[in-house]
Amino acid sequence: MKNRENNKKSREARLIWEKIGQSIDTPCPLCGQHSKMYIFKYDALACINCNEWLEKACTDPTCSFCAGRPETPYEVYWREKESPSDATAIKRWRRDNYAHKENGRLRHEKKDKLRNFVNQGTSCNEV
Repeated sequence: MKNRENNKKSREARLIWEKIGQSIDTPCPLCGQHSKMYIFKYDALACINCNEWLEKACTDPTCSFCAGRPETPYEVYWREKESPSDATAIKRWRRDNYAHKENGRLRHEKKDKLRNFVNQGTSCNEV
């Protein structure tokens, strides 16, 4: 059972890395491992094994690639892992995060009370 769980986790991680960028088959100049990756969003090379960017970020504050680039490539991975992947997951995430707030919970309770009152079938004439 443990092998199946480990296999699933490694497959999920591999899919996230494939979504983030493309693996390059040349060795890293820092560690010598074949773990270089081109990360699409930041238009930069990184070594996953070293957890280092292989290209320095430019100093232009208006650059769309370098302005929001995190310090390490693993931060890109964790941001991608934590973000919802499809429309249904995004909707579920928004709903769950809205409902846990105090104000949101009160709004939901108020809507539920109103919905229950309307579903009871009472009208203004009967009251």
